[in-house]
Amino acid sequence: GHVEYKQHLIEPTQERMDRLTSQMKFRIAEGGGEALYELGVSDKGIPHGLTDEELEKSMETINKLAEANNAKANISVLSCIRSISFDHALEGQSRFW
Repeated sequence: GHVEYKQHLIEPTQERMDRLTSQMKFRIAEGGGEALYELGVSDKGIPHGLTDEELEKSMETINKLAEANNAKANISVLSCIRSISFDHALEGQSRFW
């Protein structure tokens, strides 16, 4: 299919970028010219969310991958849920799903 789940895409190595570029090319072909990336989601489809910084860095990577595939990337749906975790490192931060 044309859907790819990624926890995040933060500063991948060049080797990883090459694999991700190929993977996106495949997803675009499978989707008839469109690929859908769900960020903040595990490979099994379990949502974990992203911090603002993780989202920004992941979108930088998505844009580079799209450019390498002569494609354009855009955000079609962005959900923001306030974290109510007792983990003090995350408490009160926005997470995107």
